[in-house]
Amino acid sequence: MIPYSAGPFKFEAEGGVETFIVLKVPSRGTIRAIRLMQVGGAAVDATFEVFTAESCIGTSLFEEASQQVPDHPSEPLELTDDVAIFGNRAMYSVFGQKTYTGSTGLYTEYGEDTQYPYQNRDGGGPTNRKRRLYLGITPAGSAATGWEFALEIELPITI
Repeated sequence: MIPYSAGPFKFEAEGGVETFIVLKVPSRGTIRAIRLMQVGGAAVDATFEVFTAESCIGTSLFEEASQQVPDHPSEPLELTDDVAIFGNRAMYSVFGQKTYTGSTGLYTEYGEDTQYPYQNRDGGGPTNRKRRLYLGITPAGSAATGWEFALEIELPITI
């Protein structure tokens, strides 16, 4: 296996609203470490989840003229009211929903028990899979908060 570090992805998220971030990562691998830290705003709790398919965050989100993939990997996606979340999100969740506790300052998960294999499910064959995952985060409260998210990934010998 080949080690790969993704992030930190820096972004802002509004309290009480699920915000989605495109994570530019290899198209497949095994997540071996997860780190989430609040870096701005009053300390709040949050839930977060990582998905392997765009369909979990909206209908044809990137085909809309106003909804292009951000140039910077951690720019929040701006969902419009007419973009509905659909599909079975659980089918495309890498590790299920996790909870960040604001009083701790840093969520970390790593070690022998942290092994979350993933493969992008946006279509394409083995040679042209999309190189991204999608982070969904919902901070508590109603104020804007700043965040950093990072992953440690093991890549297969052939990607």
